[in-house]
Order: sequence, then structure tokens, then C-alpha cells
Amino acid sequence: LSGSDPALIFFSLHQMVTVSLDGEEIYSMKPDPSNAFGSTTGCVWNIVMLSEADSGKQISIEIVPVYKTSDNFVPDFLLGSRYAICKDRILASLPSSICGILAILTGVFYIAYIIYNRRNTEIDRSLLFLGIFSALLGCWKVVDTNAFYLLIPGRVAFSYADFMLLALVPVPYCLFMRQMHSSADRPIWNIPCIASIAGTCVVAVLQLLHIADMRQMLRLIHALLLLLAAVCVIMLVKEIRVTGLNGKLRKNVFCIALCAVGLVLDMAINYATRGKFQSFLGIFNFLIYNLVLGVSTMREARELMKIGMQARSFEKMAYHDQMTGLYNRTAYADDIGSSEFDPEHYIVVMCDLNDLKKCNDTLGHEMGDKYIKESARII
Repeated sequence: LSGSDPALIFFSLHQMVTVSLDGEEIYSMKPDPSNAFGSTTGCVWNIVMLSEADSGKQISIEIVPVYKTSDNFVPDFLLGSRYAICKDRILASLPSSICGILAILTGVFYIAYIIYNRRNTEIDRSLLFLGIFSALLGCWKVVDTNAFYLLIPGRVAFSYADFMLLALVPVPYCLFMRQMHSSADRPIWNIPCIASIAGTCVVAVLQLLHIADMRQMLRLIHALLLLLAAVCVIMLVKEIRVTGLNGKLRKNVFCIALCAVGLVLDMAINYATRGKFQSFLGIFNFLIYNLVLGVSTMREARELMKIGMQARSFEKMAYHDQMTGLYNRTAYADDIGSSEFDPEHYIVVMCDLNDLKKCNDTLGHEMGDKYIKESARII
């Protein structure tokens, strides 16, 4: 051992840890009995500080998995400078962390955009669901990185945050997808949403009551994601049969295929490295997905806003006098012709402007127009 701050560092995944030096225990990581999140240590970077005096001594590390799902997880044991090792692990997680943060910022931007334009009826509200989906997905990825547990150590609750976020992701995504289909009113769209909310509640309650741990119910969360994928694929195929493969659906199909490839590669890399290497292809492709569909939706919203502004302009021209801005005879005819018009509760007042012709003849038509506009304002 040499250099400053020498340490033994390794990552444990829901495992109890005991480190001994020449038979003497110098470090342990065991579940906190008062922990509300079950009998586990969570996901932890174990940092065992050493000194030059420890050179030549035998290090013994005992690791006991809390759950069967952690049986095959064997940590990489890193010996050296604590600063250098932590820096290397954080840099290795940087691509995933950056993609996650960008997904969060993208989601926040979409949500803010909808809130800012909330009074505009032409805005596509599906962008709100895409924003929530992007923010949840980004939070899940950030919490799932090794860098997160290095920077925020000792929080067992964060070990479960990725499960909760992953279980909730299907809800906003399903709501976004249904808005893109002509069959948005079909009850089948409610199935993934209800199942995800119910599944999340069940997982949380069982966890808090210490009946079952979230990690033991990982298959349930995966089943919810598969249910969402099945519903989306079925409805996408039906939509293509009904409306054809239009531009928006073509983008959606391409992005879904891109994300599927990224997720498959992520899973393959995860199983090949036994979770020791964190691939960022899945979250990167999802980030592209959010940007492509988000920008496309905002562009369509701007076009609808232009059409709406033109329609309002034409309506104003049809029902308002151009000079005074008052309602014209067409608006009057529509008003008295409506079913809500009741002559018993209306009064008609007729008036005349004195010497309007004299004003036009002596002062000019510009002053005559001003006379009319000012009189209309006073009335």
C-alpha cells in the first residue's frame, strides 16, 4: 500500500459484508433494524480505508446475499487510492448519467411548454405525457448508475427508487401513445395504466409491511413493462391497418425499433458482465425517441396555432366593424337568431351622430373617421 488515502473499494448489491484484517473485523455492512425498506443494505459502494501499516496483512471479505437474486453477483475488488478509484467509477458512469440528466431536462421543458401554453386550445396535450415519461425515465437512469451511489452513499431508500420509477414509467408513456392513435377511446389503453398503478401500490405496500421486498418482485415490474409493450404493438399494428403508415407513425415505429435494439443490447451487456458494466445505449436511444417525437409534436402544435390565429382573425373580420371594432350587422343577426335570444330581456337603442357630413366636408374624412371611432368608444 502506497500513496495517499489507500482503500479497498467494491460495490455490493443487497449483500451483507464483513471485512477482516488478519482475522480482526475492521468493516461491516449489515441491514439497519429500523430500516423501513426491509432487511437489506441496499446498493452500496463499500469503502474500507487502509494504511501503509496494513501492508502484508491478509484481507478476508465475507459476502452474504440477502436475496437469491444477488447470489451470482461477485463484486470487483479495487485496491488503491480512494480518490483515483472513485474518480474512475464516476467517469465510467458519466455517459449514462448525462443521458439521464438530459432526459430529465427534456421532460421538464415539455411540461413547462405545456403549462406556459395551457390556454391555447391548439396545443397537443400529449406532449405533457411525453414530458412526464421522459423525466421519470431520466430519474430512473440517474438513480441506477454507480456514480449516484458513490455521490449519495448510505441511503437504502434510493436502492428502491429505481424500481418505483421503472414501475410508474408505463403510465405516462401509455397515455402519450394513445393520443397518437385514432383509437384513443379504446378501453385496452387503460389496462397498462391501471396495472402499473396497481402494481406499484402493491409493491410499495408489501415492502413497507416487510412482507416481500421490491427486489423479490422484480419480475412483476418486468411483467408490467411487457404488458405495456404488448398493448402498444397491438394498437400500433391496428392503427397502421386503419390509417396507413403516415409520417408520424413512421417516426414512431422507427424510434420504437431503435429503443428496442438499445434495450436488447443493454440486457445482453448486463448479463455478459453480470451487471458490472453499465451500458447507456438504451437511455441514449430513448433520449433520441423523446427528442424526435417531442420536436415533431411541437412543430405540429405551432402549425395548428397558426391556423387557429388565422381562424380567429377571419372570425373577427366577419363579425366586427373594421373601423370601430364593434360587432357588425352579421353578428347582430346571429345573436338574435340564436336559441338563447329572448326579446323580453333586450333593449334596442338607436342614435345618430350630429353633423357627421359637415365634419367630413369641412375637416376631411380622416377627422370624420376619428369622430365615428371616438363616438363608438364613448357609447
